[in-house]
Amino acid sequence: MEPLKCRDLAPGDVMLKILDNAVLSFGIASLQALSMAAKPYFVHAGVMFDKTYIIEAAREGIRGNDLRVQNKKVKYLVYRCTNTRMAQGAANCAKMLFDIHQRRTTSHRVKLGSLQKSWRTGGPLAYSVTGALKSLAGPGGTAAAPTAMDDLLTDILDGKAHPFFCSHFVVYVYQFVGVQCGLQPTAVFKDEAATVNPSALAGKIEMNPYFNPVGYMQADVR
Repeated sequence: MEPLKCRDLAPGDVMLKILDNAVLSFGIASLQALSMAAKPYFVHAGVMFDKTYIIEAAREGIRGNDLRVQNKKVKYLVYRCTNTRMAQGAANCAKMLFDIHQRRTTSHRVKLGSLQKSWRTGGPLAYSVTGALKSLAGPGGTAAAPTAMDDLLTDILDGKAHPFFCSHFVVYVYQFVGVQCGLQPTAVFKDEAATVNPSALAGKIEMNPYFNPVGYMQADVR
């Protein structure tokens, strides 16, 4: 596989984070390994909005990070959707969910001398710790029907809370956009989105006809 820089990325690319030295990454990898996951070293996932910004479900909920700044030290394996319409739709859908969440969050800032700390709370699309832990049992169930996916988006647009975790968010976005492109959700990813952990997503996307590997990103190389 080829080494990539931001200029090589495209909207809708699925970014699979590779285990690094962060305590949280090590914890996720360890839990996945204990649950006998096939690829425990994949510990997070997100969707590219453009060539530099990744949309991901993380601690603050749905957030957008610049690969050149906040995520500069993260290593990724990159997969690209073979359907360019679906890829762009996934980028747009991810950004829409990000915007919905951000409009309903509250910013906080504390300054103690030279030390500054900023964070955001609230918003309807919080991070689902419970969902992430439950997903360690492995993927299962069946992808939601198109009508159920439409109903969920309607609820989100109405401001109702719906938590996501990282790979759950990626799978949901692509299942939803697949429907808009005339596909059944099960044709994109067959499992219920909330059951797919990062390791499982890595395995499923590797065998998925709608995605191709395009390369990898090294830490600090953007």
